Amino acid sequence: MNAVKDYWEQELSDVPTQFELMVDRKKKVMNWESIATSKLIIMDGKEQLIYDFCNKRNIDISEVFIASYYILLHRISNEKDIVVGVDGEHHLLPMKMTVHNHLPFSQFVVDINNKLNQTRDYEKMYSIDYLNDVNCHSSFNAKKTFSYTSMDWFVQADEHIVAKIHYDESFVDSRAMYKLVRHYEKLLIGLLSNPEAAVGKIDILLDEDRLAYELLNHTKADMDHFKTILDMFNHTVKKHPNHVALSADNIQYTYQELDEQINSVAHTLIERNICKGDFVSILMERSVEVVISLMAIMKVGAAYIPLDPEHPEDRNRYIISDSNSKIVITKRVYTHLVQEMFQNKVEDVLYYEDSLHHRTTDMGCNVEPDDLAYIIYTSGSTGKPKGTLIHHRGVMNLCPSIRDTYDLTSDDIVLQFSSFNFDASVYEMFGAFYSGAQLHLINQEERISIESFADIIEKKAITCIPLIPTVFFNQLATHLSAIGLAKFNTVRAVGTGGEALTSEIAKLFIDRFKPDLKVMNLYGPTECTAVTSSFEVKKNTIEGLSIVPIGKPYKNYEMYIVNACNQLCPLYNPGEILIKSIGVAEGYLNQPEKTKEVFIQNPFDSFSKHRFYKTGDIGRLLPDGNIEYISRKDAQVKIRGFRIEIGEIENGLSSYESIQDVAVIVKENMLIAYYTTIDAEPISVTALKNFLRQSVPQYMIPHHFCFLEKMPISPTGKMDRKKLDTYNFHAYLAEKSELVCPVSDTEKKVHAAWKEILKLESISTTDHFFEIGGDSLSIMEILVILKPSFPNIKIGDFYQYDTVQQLSKRLEETKNEGSKVVHQDRDIKSLSPYPKMLRGQAISIKKEYHKSILLTGSTGYLGSHILYDLLKNTNDTIYCLLRDGNRSRLLSIMYAYFQDIKEHELQRIYIVKGDLAQPRLGLNSIEYVNLQQKIDRIIHCGAEVKHHGNRSHFQCVNVESTASLLNLIEPISDAQFFYISTLGVPEDLALSNQYQIYPFDAEVSLENVYTNSKLEAEKKVHEQSEWVSSTIYRMGNLVGNSINGQFQLNVNNNAFYRMLKAMILLGKAPQVDWYVDLTPIDYASKYIVGSIIKGMDQNRLMHVCNPIQITYDQMIDYLVDYGYDIELLDETAYYDWLFNGEGKHKEGLQLAMAQLEGDGAKNSNYMFNHSPSDVICHEPNKEFFHKLIDHAVSIGYFPKGN
Repeated sequence: MNAVKDYWEQELSDVPTQFELMVDRKKKVMNWESIATSKLIIMDGKEQLIYDFCNKRNIDISEVFIASYYILLHRISNEKDIVVGVDGEHHLLPMKMTVHNHLPFSQFVVDINNKLNQTRDYEKMYSIDYLNDVNCHSSFNAKKTFSYTSMDWFVQADEHIVAKIHYDESFVDSRAMYKLVRHYEKLLIGLLSNPEAAVGKIDILLDEDRLAYELLNHTKADMDHFKTILDMFNHTVKKHPNHVALSADNIQYTYQELDEQINSVAHTLIERNICKGDFVSILMERSVEVVISLMAIMKVGAAYIPLDPEHPEDRNRYIISDSNSKIVITKRVYTHLVQEMFQNKVEDVLYYEDSLHHRTTDMGCNVEPDDLAYIIYTSGSTGKPKGTLIHHRGVMNLCPSIRDTYDLTSDDIVLQFSSFNFDASVYEMFGAFYSGAQLHLINQEERISIESFADIIEKKAITCIPLIPTVFFNQLATHLSAIGLAKFNTVRAVGTGGEALTSEIAKLFIDRFKPDLKVMNLYGPTECTAVTSSFEVKKNTIEGLSIVPIGKPYKNYEMYIVNACNQLCPLYNPGEILIKSIGVAEGYLNQPEKTKEVFIQNPFDSFSKHRFYKTGDIGRLLPDGNIEYISRKDAQVKIRGFRIEIGEIENGLSSYESIQDVAVIVKENMLIAYYTTIDAEPISVTALKNFLRQSVPQYMIPHHFCFLEKMPISPTGKMDRKKLDTYNFHAYLAEKSELVCPVSDTEKKVHAAWKEILKLESISTTDHFFEIGGDSLSIMEILVILKPSFPNIKIGDFYQYDTVQQLSKRLEETKNEGSKVVHQDRDIKSLSPYPKMLRGQAISIKKEYHKSILLTGSTGYLGSHILYDLLKNTNDTIYCLLRDGNRSRLLSIMYAYFQDIKEHELQRIYIVKGDLAQPRLGLNSIEYVNLQQKIDRIIHCGAEVKHHGNRSHFQCVNVESTASLLNLIEPISDAQFFYISTLGVPEDLALSNQYQIYPFDAEVSLENVYTNSKLEAEKKVHEQSEWVSSTIYRMGNLVGNSINGQFQLNVNNNAFYRMLKAMILLGKAPQVDWYVDLTPIDYASKYIVGSIIKGMDQNRLMHVCNPIQITYDQMIDYLVDYGYDIELLDETAYYDWLFNGEGKHKEGLQLAMAQLEGDGAKNSNYMFNHSPSDVICHEPNKEFFHKLIDHAVSIGYFPKGN
C-alpha cells in the first residue's frame, strides 16, 4: 500500500495548482450555474484517417483522441506537464503526461496507452480519498465523473466523430470553445496525416490566425533617402545650423557648433590612426562629451562602444579586451582607472581634453549602410557580457518610426534619460537629431528624484520624453506631487519600456497627468536596434487587461509568436517572440555559437535570406493585432519555491582563484556543482560556500560540490551537461572522508533519516550535516521521522551536534530526561521592565538641532515601519545600513508597505553599504569617520531573528554588531543609542527561574540562541550607558497593522503565524494556559519613534506590547469563529497524537516540530506589563484578530475557513 501511495505522491508532486487556458476570456471564480455544452461534428469526410491509423497499429480509437487532447492543451497553454482527469473504477483519476515537442505522435499514443493502464492499476489498489485534493481542471471521456471540472470533453466515433464538451463559461466562453474544437480538429488531422512527425511541428493555425499575422506584419516601407547616421546628421546641420542641438546643465551647442566639436575629435582620431572598421571605446559619465565622441568615432568610419565608469572594472576591462578596442576615449578625471586597465600603456588612451584644439572643418566620410555603427554589450547567460553588432542601416530604418511615434519636429526639446551603454540612448539621441530637435541630457539627480525630474522639465520646457524605464514611470504615476504634475505642462508625449507595464499603473498615470498627454509603451531588444514595437496607452485600449500590450511592429519590422519547434502559435496562445527586420543585428562579437543559436534562418521559408532573432521573450498575439508580453524564457529553474539563475551561480564560482571549469545542474530537486581546478586538487566545501555567499543568496548555494579531473565535452566542443546529468554525484563529492558506518541502534535510526531526507546513497557517521546538503528545511523533515523515537531532539541539536555520531550520542544522553511538558501553577504572573534603569543616569535629551540618524534593519518588518514614521514625523536625514547597498530593494519594500510614501520623503534616505557581521561594520577608515561626523543617534533594529542556528553566528550578528555600533557612536557628543530587543528575554528568564536574578549579571544566560544573543546585546548596551545615553525597547509579539491586518512580506519567517498555520492544517492544538500578546506593528513603530522625538526615557528599559493580552482559549475561539476546526488536546495527549505515526498534513507536522521548542503555545501563565505611552493601541478583540487572518488568507498563507 505504501508503494501505491508513493506512486501517487511522486506522480502528482509537481501538478500545477492552476491551469491557465490562454483564451480570450478573463478567468473568473468558478460558478457552476454557468455550465454550457457544445457539440460539434469533427473530421467530417476524413474519418478514415483515424480508422486506418488505429487498424495499422492495433490501437483503441479513444487513445488517439485523448493523446491528441493532451497535445492540444500543451500547445495552447505552453505547459509541458498536463494533467487530465480520466475515468477510473471509483474515481476521476488525475493522469499526468509530459508532452515533448519533438516526440512523434505514433510514440506518444503508445505512451498514453501505457500510462492509462498504469494509472488504473494503481487506482484499483488504492481507493481512499487521497486523490480528491488534486486539481483536475479538465477531464476526457470520463463517463463516471464524480465532480465537474472546468472543461469535460467527450469525443466518440460512431456514424460521425462527435466532440461534446461541458464547460464552465467563467473558464472559457462559447466563441473561444468553438475555436478550441476547431484547433483540436486541425491538430488531429495533422497528427494522423503525419504520425511520424514531431508533435510540435504540426500546424494548428486557423485561417483567422494566419490573417492576423498577415495584418500584424504589413509593415514594409521604403527606406529613407539617408543611408547612414552621418548622412542624416549632416543633412540636419545644413537645414538647422543655428538650432540648439545638444544641451546639459550649463552647456549647449547648436547643430553647427556640435558638428565642429565632432570634427575636432574626429581629426584627433585620424591622427591616432583610427580608421574605418576599427572599434573605439568611450569611458565617460553621461555627458555631452560622450555624444560628441561617439559621433566623431562614426565619422571616421569606426564603431563606438560605450562603457560606464561606474560599472565593475573587470567588466569594462573585459569589454575593451573582447572588442579589441584600438583606443579608449576618456577624461583626465579617469586617469587612474584607465592606467590600471592598460598597465600605463598611454598610447591606448585618448583624453578628450587633448582633442579640443584641433581643426573643426569637415573631413568627409566614406561610411556605408552595412558598416557597423556601434557595439553595445549586454549581460550574458555565461556570466560574461556579449557585444551586439548594429549597422547604420538599422538605425536609419528606426528613425522615421521614432519621428512618427511622437510627431517630432525641429521645434521639440527631447529629454535624454538613458545611460549611453544602453540601447535606449540610441532611440533618444538619433530620434532627436533626425527631426532637428534639441536633445537635453538630464543630470544624475534628475534621473533619480522624480521631483527634480519635474523641475528640469519645467525649466527646459521639455516637449517629448521618448523613453524612460518602467520603474521610473511607475514612480511618476504613483508618487509625483501635485506641484510636480503641473510642471509637465509643456510635455506632449512620454514613452516607457524595459519591463512589463501594468494596466493599473498606466491608468493611474493617465488619470494624474494632463488628458492630452500621449503615452507610449515601447518594446525591443538590443539585438534589433533598440525598439521594435509600440503601443499607445489609452484607458479604452487597456480596459480588461492586466498588462499593457507591447503593440505592433515598427516599419520594416515583423514579429511572430512561435512554439519550441518554430511553428506559429494561434491567437492568444503563448510562445516565443521572433523578430525579422533589417534592424536585426549582425550577431554577437566573437561569439559565433551564441550568434547561431539566436540569429536564425527564416523558419517559414527555407529559401529566404532574411534572418530572425529569437528574443527569449514569451508573448501572445491578441485579436486586435497587438502583442502582449508575458515573461522571459531564461535558463531558470525552481528549487523549493525559489527561481534560480544557473548562470549566476556558475559565474560566481568560476571567479574562485583555482577553479578552471564549473557547471551547475539540477538533480533530485537539488543544485549540484561540478568543477575542475587548475592544480587538479579539490577545494574545501566550506571555502566554496563562503566564497559564493559573497555574490549569491543562500538559496542559490549548491547542495553538493563535486570535484572532477576533467569536464565531459560534447562532440561540438561544448561542456556536456547531459553527460553530467547521468553521473552519480555521490562518487564525485569534493570532500569524502573514510566511510564510517553506524553502529548503535540510535546511530542507525539517525543515519537512515539523514539518508532518506538528504537523498544520499551513503553517509559517513562523521560527515557534517550542513556540508552534505543539510539545511533548515531538511531539519524539519528529519524531525518528523525522529521525534516519535526521540521526543527530546531539538532543532538546535543539528547545529551543535552536526554529525550522526555526535547527534546520536546527544540523543542517548537525553533519552531519559523525560517529557518536556512542564505544568506551571495557575497564578498569573506579571513581568514588568526589570531593571527599569540602565547603568547610566536617567535623563531626557531634547535638542534644538540633531545630526542624522543611523538605522539598521531598515528592510525588516519593524525597521521599515520605524523608517516610515521617521520620514513622516521628523525632518531628519536617515542613513540606512544595508549589506548589499541596494537602495532599490529598500524602496521596493517601502512601496510594498506604504502607499502614501512621498518621493521627497524618500530623498532623505541615504544608503550606507555595511555588514553587521563584519568588524567596524565592514566600513573602511574613511567611511567610518565620515559616518561618525554625520550622525548622533543610532536605532539598532537589525538582527538575526531566527530562533535556531549556530551560536557563534548569533554572537557575531546580534552581540558583536551592537558593540560595534556603540563604539561608533561613543565619541559623539550627546549621542543616543536605541536598541530593539524582545520580550522573549524576560519570558525565557522567567521560564528558566532566573527572572529575579539581575539579568545583566555576567553568569546569566538563556538556552535559546536567539533570546540569549539579545540578552547579551542588552548587557553591552547596559555597560556603555554610562557614556552613551541608551534606551532598550523590548518588543512584544509583532503582528499585522491595525488598519488592514497587513503583515510582513516574508510571513513564513514568523514563528507566531507558523504556529497558527500548524494548528489550522493539523486541526489540533495543545491545551495550555498562556497569555497571547498581539502588538500591532504600527503601534510598536509609533511608540518607538514618538519616544525618540520627545527625547524621553534615556537609559531606561521599556516594554512595548499590547496593554491588553488575550488568553490562549480566546485565541482558539477566534480561530474557530473564523471557520477553522481546531480540537484542543491535553499537552501529553497532543504530543502522543503528534508522534503516533499516523498520516498527517505534511507541512502542518513540520511546522509543529518548531512549535515544541518555544515558538508555539506555552504553559507560562505570564503577562507583560507595558511601559506607558500616549499612543493608542488597538484592542486585541475578535474583529482585530480576524483582520489578521483575512490578510494571511488573502496572500495564500492560511487556507480559507469553512
